[in-house]
Amino acid sequence: MRIGEFAKKYNLTIDTIRHYMDIELLLPEKSGGHYFFGEKEEKDLKEILQLKELKFTLSEIQRIIGYSRLSQLRYKEDKIYIRGILLDKKNILDEEKRGIQKALEILKNRINEIDNIDEIVESSGIKTGIHISFIQYLSCPICDMPLELEDGKVTSNMIMEGYFRCKCGYSGNVEDGIYVSLDDEDRKKIHKENLDSTVKPAATLGEYVEGTDASLINHIYKSIDSIINFMDIDALDNKIILELGTGSGFFMRQFLSYIKPNNIYIVTDHDIDRIRFIKAYLEEHFLDCKFVFICSDLSKLPIKNESADYIVNYLTSLNYSLKNDQFLDNILIPKIRKGGKLIGCSYYVKSGSKILRSVPPTSRKFFEERAYKTEIKNLALNNIEVKEIGDIIVESKYEVMMEGHEFYTLVYCGEK
Repeated sequence: MRIGEFAKKYNLTIDTIRHYMDIELLLPEKSGGHYFFGEKEEKDLKEILQLKELKFTLSEIQRIIGYSRLSQLRYKEDKIYIRGILLDKKNILDEEKRGIQKALEILKNRINEIDNIDEIVESSGIKTGIHISFIQYLSCPICDMPLELEDGKVTSNMIMEGYFRCKCGYSGNVEDGIYVSLDDEDRKKIHKENLDSTVKPAATLGEYVEGTDASLINHIYKSIDSIINFMDIDALDNKIILELGTGSGFFMRQFLSYIKPNNIYIVTDHDIDRIRFIKAYLEEHFLDCKFVFICSDLSKLPIKNESADYIVNYLTSLNYSLKNDQFLDNILIPKIRKGGKLIGCSYYVKSGSKILRSVPPTSRKFFEERAYKTEIKNLALNNIEVKEIGDIIVESKYEVMMEGHEFYTLVYCGEK
């Protein structure tokens, strides 16, 4: 039979048969420009397939078939030789079997541990909102005057519904425990961003990890770890942490194990759906401190000046600077208390990088290496420290603009 029929009979591809021919496991006769496969080739192929089922590699199969061809297995020493090869493989598989059984037992225990953890952190159904004690830190984003609560619905000392108003005419409302401070212009901007989006954000952390190269995942982890190292973890009691643009919560999740019960952690984003997602996650799994959820343009947060002990800016400037010609950090520095810290992390590119062509000219100074580092150096902060995390080629279906480009990551910290 010819190669196509031969491959089909054994449910193999023609390419597979050709590969076996190339490494001379199969030696068909050639006549008139075509190879023909007969009983000898069928016998060889059956031997190849059986040895593959026994976990032999192709190089090992070459050794076995080569010996069999030369010896024809006529004598006792030939059988002893092949038996020795088979026995070695059996011993290897027995060892692998013991390893697999051990791994299965460990996996079973790990699954049980995770099941027990899930039982411990089972949701209690508690809802969180703006704690009454946080009202003192709220102020009008227009005139910086104190805000007054109207029609407030308070549950367990937390404001779940209501309105915060200012004499200047500003108004923000609390919806299901989330402070929404968006004017018509902000809402239009968010709506436009959503329409312009070409990729739907990952619905879960698992989706993001599945769609992202492992090198980028590890780079993100190292970057966040460097931010945390700039914080005085042993002195977090009674501190207020303001995270700019919490997004999917990458930084927050990694930081949760350090949070103290008397901390206030302010979750911010201009997208209320992201805030709702983070809020639901925290209500189900983690309520060890007072969380405050604010949906606002990040340059117009309704938070009084000199309120935060830490402002954490993990990659948020990157997105903000694409649509604005201001450095977000400069706008938020007044929110930090004296002695407090701003800790930021962002990507930059080398001069001449092709991606700079897609960045608005007024925003390029926040992305090009020399200009970006100058912006950080000129922040109105003391004792500015920087740490280079290194370069990374972004490979993720959720990072469309950056996909395939090389970026460098810088973590910086300054004290007010």
